[in-house]
Amino acid sequence: MDQYGAVTIYTYATDGRKEAVIDGNYTGSETVEITSDITVNSVTLNRTFNVNTISTLYVPFEIDATKVNAK
Repeated sequence: MDQYGAVTIYTYATDGRKEAVIDGNYTGSETVEITSDITVNSVTLNRTFNVNTISTLYVPFEIDATKVNAK
């Protein structure tokens, strides 16, 4: 596990798969600073949204919008 402020990278020993988990409600003081590319198999954003409130989400990587699963 590697921690970069609100971003945690998990590496699973069973298959080598990597997952980035972003804590969208992070209130810590550490800045997210990743100085080199990290290839991951999936990205999960955990964030609470308020109903009927406009929110903007900016991610510094490309995503396939057809594969976004909003739960």
